[in-house]
Amino acid sequence: MRFVTYGATPGLEQFPKGERFGRWRAIHRELMSEDAGYRKRIDGGYKGIIWVTAVFVAASVVLGRLGGSRLALKWSAGLMMALTVLYVLYVAVAAFRIQNLMNEGVGRVLRANKF
Repeated sequence: MRFVTYGATPGLEQFPKGERFGRWRAIHRELMSEDAGYRKRIDGGYKGIIWVTAVFVAASVVLGRLGGSRLALKWSAGLMMALTVLYVLYVAVAAFRIQNLMNEGVGRVLRANKF
């Protein structure tokens, strides 16, 4: 997994630092409105995070309602901690992948000198 931000976009270095985010955002908005393939990939990444969040919330509710013996409480608490770690890792990796996809799209436009 690569930790990327908008600043890692190829071709963005040709602009002054103060203008880079504005340029990146303008190109991203243009791609989201005009490029259906780009929009589908980005939206798909966000939908994946939303679905995983819904599953995590449902699992949290179910595990929170488990009661009874001390053993059941220990198991549900341990499972909840493990699920939380997995959830945070998934969201972090997915977010960086989405950012990488956005950087590739914006970089493609910058390399083509369309902006």
